[in-house]
Amino acid sequence: MIESIPNPPIFGMARKQFSLKLPVENHELALSHPLLDGIPVPETIERSVPKRKLQFLAGRACAGKALELEGVKGSPEIHIGPKGNPVWPKGFVGSITHLNGLASAVVARSEDLLGLGMDVEEVMSRSLAEKIAFRISTASELRACFECCPDWPPEQVVTLCFSAKESAYKCLSPLIEGTPGFHSFGIGSINPVSNVFCIYLTVDFSKDFPIGTPFFGKFNLSGKRIHTSLEIRHAPPPTGSLS
Repeated sequence: MIESIPNPPIFGMARKQFSLKLPVENHELALSHPLLDGIPVPETIERSVPKRKLQFLAGRACAGKALELEGVKGSPEIHIGPKGNPVWPKGFVGSITHLNGLASAVVARSEDLLGLGMDVEEVMSRSLAEKIAFRISTASELRACFECCPDWPPEQVVTLCFSAKESAYKCLSPLIEGTPGFHSFGIGSINPVSNVFCIYLTVDFSKDFPIGTPFFGKFNLSGKRIHTSLEIRHAPPPTGSLS
């Protein structure tokens, strides 16, 4: 069964988002759903298992619906960019995320935002968190995050760090040369009350994105899932002289 569901509260009303609930099994049967009809499938995805193919098509279907909410007509094809990122129609930025049972997309006009990223993850097991923690974060970074969330299980903190950096990658990678990795970003703080995290750059990407540049993202805990989002706004124009 594929059906629309409420969006997680990680964006304000100004962002157009659309989410779908997907079946967690019988993926091949779900591929015949009318909502997925007519969506082009790249050869690399065509060769994938039904689960991956369903997630790709559902993500594109969500993107089309989100663009429609922004007034775009005709369901434009959303190609895959050189870094694996969706290539949005001119004048728009956006992000797509999916996992088993869910697909979602969000868009904004590029005159309003420079970049937009979103991710969703299942809270990982304790053993997996222990295995990958230092692959995605430094010891001092993790220590600071654990101190921010003393009541959280460690695997939830590690999953949030992972997801926040995925959102940062999706948001920033179309704007820079090269490909950022997990250690290109550091988590400065997590506020479990306001559901806001601070993430900063640990490398120089460009004059517009130097080392230390901070960004503030949002997150939401929903059952065993963690949703994260990050927006990059345009720099304000320089203040003119009053003389």
